[in-house]
This record gives sequence, structure tokens and C-alpha cells, in this order.
Amino acid sequence: MSQVSIDLSPIIRAVDQLGNQLGRQIDSVDTKVGVVRSDLASTRTELSQLKAQFSSWVDEARRTAAVQESSVKLVDLKAQLDREFGHHAVVRRTSTGVLQAFDIGNVSNETVTSVAEELMIQTPRYWLAPCLVAMAAWSMDRQDIAERSVREAYARDANKTSLLFALITRRQGRADASARWLRHYLMSLDPTALTREFAVILEATSHSAFGPAGQQLLTETIAKWRLQLRNDADAVDAQIKRWVADIGIRRDVLDAGSYPTLSVLAREWPTVARQLEQASALPKTITGPTLVPDAPGKLVIQPRLKLPARPP
Repeated sequence: MSQVSIDLSPIIRAVDQLGNQLGRQIDSVDTKVGVVRSDLASTRTELSQLKAQFSSWVDEARRTAAVQESSVKLVDLKAQLDREFGHHAVVRRTSTGVLQAFDIGNVSNETVTSVAEELMIQTPRYWLAPCLVAMAAWSMDRQDIAERSVREAYARDANKTSLLFALITRRQGRADASARWLRHYLMSLDPTALTREFAVILEATSHSAFGPAGQQLLTETIAKWRLQLRNDADAVDAQIKRWVADIGIRRDVLDAGSYPTLSVLAREWPTVARQLEQASALPKTITGPTLVPDAPGKLVIQPRLKLPARPP
């Protein structure tokens, strides 16, 4: 039986050509995919930049809106304060002007009375208005009106009214009346919530600004407050915490190399190091007024501010 020979070379060539063509197409697809990938990366970058710009714009718009809203609220608050308390500034300026007029003597008592009564009507709740009426009545020797006005001012604000008349009477050289008003002022204070205002009065009194009677009164009052606060465990603990916090932020960090032997041999070295660090804050804490001996075993604060013996 004869063998038939089949020529497969055309098929092989066709398959090779198809494979080559397929390879070229795959390469073309890879190239296009690479281009797409590059475009996609560029698009992502641009989107990220756009997102960042948009976020920045949103934040800027939010801040601008917040500033505008705050400005509007500030204007509204200023307008409200001016409507409710703007006239108080007029009373304060007028009170200063009245005191100066009394010192100079160039304004009639009738004019002062008229202005004071008008401001009393315009400021029905302000404590200084009846004080101004009382000063005007005082200049007119109208004791009944002065007493009623003082009682009204004291009912509105006992603290400020007492301090004002203590200063006014001291300015006029009436030491006894000034000491009585100073007593009312001290009685209106809360020893646990004293302000900078009291510190000024304390220093002024220590230099006899309110006379010997006022100095003695302040000494007795402070002694009573000190005893009251020392018996208040909460107040003592709160004050100790304030001192500890104030001293703690001023202390230095100890370099163990400064005490090489002690840091190795001492069992209580951590405690000693902590105490040394705390002690380093004391020179920084003790500043301002100078501590001077007043009596054996007793120190007092010597203020640096020198006040005149009498008011100007």
C-alpha cells in the first residue's frame, strides 16, 4: 500500500503568519493599554490637584463666610452694647467732669444738679447715676436728696458705690467719712474672689492713702479674712494647687552629670533629683515685690510703688 505524503508547510506558514499577526496586535494592544494607563495616571493626578484646589477653595469660602458672619455679629453686639450701655459712658465722663468742676469751682451748682438729674432719668439702672445726683445734692447742701441718692446707688451696687465715695471723701480730706465708706467697701467683698482692684486699694492703704483709720481697718479686715481662709480646707487646697502649678512650670531639668557620685550611691536619688528641680524654680518665682523683715520670724511684702501720702 502506497503512502500518501501531505504537505503541511502552507498550513504551518499560515499559522506562523497568524501568530505573527496576533503578536503584532497584542503589542499594539499593550501599547494602547500603556497609553491608557498613562492617561489614567495623569487623570488621577489632575483629579487629586482639582480635589485639593476645591478643598482649599471650600476652606477659604468657609473662612470668609465665618469672618463675614463674625463681623456682622460683632457689629450687632456693638450696637446692642451701645443701645444698652452706651449712655453709661456719658455718666462716667460727666462724673469726672463734675469732680473737676468742684475742684476748680467754675460751674454753678444748679448746672451740676440739672445735668445729674437728667442722667438719673436716662439711666434708671446704672449705679453711678444716683451717685452723681448725690454729689450734686451735696454741693447744694440738700442732705435729704443726698441720702436718698446714696441709698439708691448702694442698693444698685454696694461695692462700687462704697469705693467711689471712699475715694471722693478722701479727696475732699474727710478721713473719718472715707474710713467709714472703706469699711462698707470691704464688707461687700468676697475674700475668695478678690480682683486687681483690691490689690490697688491695698497698696494705696498701706501708704496711708486712707489715713491711719483706714490702714487699721484694712489690717483688721485682712487678718479676719486670713483666719477665715485658713479654716477653709477647700480654699487652702485650691491655693496650694495654684502655687504648685505656678512653681512647676518654672523649674529646670536636672542634669544627673552634675552629681555623678550622689546619683549612683543615693537610693533616694529620684526623690532628691525631683526636689532639686522643684527648688530651682524658687528664684524665678520670688520676683516682683521685695520681702523684708518686719519682726523676728516674720516677713512682709514691701511694695515697689510709692504713693503720695495725700491724693492730688
